[in-house]
Amino acid sequence: MRLIVGFGAGGGTDILARIIAPPLGESLGQPVVVENRPGAGGTIAAHQVATAAADGYTAFLLNNGHAVAAAMYQSLPYDAASDFQPVTMLATMPLVVVAGPKAPYGDLQALIAAARQNPGKLNFASVGVGST
Repeated sequence: MRLIVGFGAGGGTDILARIIAPPLGESLGQPVVVENRPGAGGTIAAHQVATAAADGYTAFLLNNGHAVAAAMYQSLPYDAASDFQPVTMLATMPLVVVAGPKAPYGDLQALIAAARQNPGKLNFASVGVGST
């Protein structure tokens, strides 16, 4: 069985895949091979899985970037909701928004209000499209 990961080796999603692959293989009675298909925020891997034979031998270990990509890209070669069947949630991860200590925002609502009052003037950092 192939367990496709849409990110490079050594990242969080890949590490989780490599942790679960051996016990999953034992449970299924067959080897589980982790395949990294990084690029485009996981959409390359998602496309590969969406078009794979529906024979039960290909699975996709995705993260929240899958939902983000569906909202960020104008078009994708697959439907992020209907082309995949959820199996289980393996992990959760808190998300945090931070600002510099001199920023005038005491909470998220104040940051949102400032962004709305100053369109195009606030900056943010991210690892890229398809990522939270």
